[in-house]
Amino acid sequence: MSKTATYDLRPLGIMPAGAAIQPGQVALANEDVFADTFFSQPMTDYAVGWASQQRWIRDLLDFLAPGVRTTRRFEYRVANNAKAFAAAENDKDIRALYGEFALVEAIGTIQNGRTLSKGLTTIIDKDDEQENPQIVQQKVAWLMDMLLRAEVIRAMALLNGAATNTAVTWGGAGGSTPDIDLNGLVLAGGNASGMDPNRIIIGGQAWQVRLNALASVNTAGGFQGYGMTPEQLASWLGIDRVEVSRLRYQSGNGKTALVPANTVLAFNAYAGATPEDPSNIKRFWSPEFGGDEWAVWVQDKSSHLKWITVSHKSNIILTSSLGVQKLTVTNGLA
Repeated sequence: MSKTATYDLRPLGIMPAGAAIQPGQVALANEDVFADTFFSQPMTDYAVGWASQQRWIRDLLDFLAPGVRTTRRFEYRVANNAKAFAAAENDKDIRALYGEFALVEAIGTIQNGRTLSKGLTTIIDKDDEQENPQIVQQKVAWLMDMLLRAEVIRAMALLNGAATNTAVTWGGAGGSTPDIDLNGLVLAGGNASGMDPNRIIIGGQAWQVRLNALASVNTAGGFQGYGMTPEQLASWLGIDRVEVSRLRYQSGNGKTALVPANTVLAFNAYAGATPEDPSNIKRFWSPEFGGDEWAVWVQDKSSHLKWITVSHKSNIILTSSLGVQKLTVTNGLA
């Protein structure tokens, strides 16, 4: 490979800023250095298959920011005005004899967007490949895992930044009832935007605090709530889905939760979303070389070294900040 960009990848725990790439390390790949001859269809097929099977991280990304396939450059509507949910009041939709129907205009500005070229490259020694014929597949899976985590981090940053936060204490003498707070979160989101949030993501610590708080209440309601699965809780709240995440990523010398451990977020997102609908967040993606969402490039660097790159094109966009709600949970039993 003729050139390599250096980026600060410390938030992903990949390599120090300004460091020279060494065998086994990772750097962001420059898109313009790849010729068609380095595109690997078999490895791309493997990457696409791996992404469909590794549901634990891909599911979280699709939950937070559902994918919308688009061209490289696209238009989307930003719905940051509650009038997007207006109704035709006072018989405004009824046409008088010989009159015209009332004229209404689409709410929300049209923005131009572009999917961003993203990817990671690693280098392997061909001696290692002789000893381990599966090493290329393993490296592809490793790179995709990091790329998916990076997308989740971006989605969480956008939702966190847009959310209206409420601090709550669950459990203990002065604590509130967790599921009542969750129900209030849904109602607050609906009042702010005109449409109730349909998804709630709960950090692992907040979920455990919820369980402990409910278990400490010697009532039928407490026992019932304690026994609810996330699916049953979603049904009780009248929303599509509740997701509990305990996934982590390497950050410096420690581990950081992909979803902040003491956080609850309520928002609107839909599978099969379009650029026009007023959901809060979308992950726009455009096909890579070869027509799939992901592409793998394999290039001989020298007689003993080989470059492996995984790339994709996407842009996660907050298409509406209305109604995103957040709870920051403190353990009242601690």
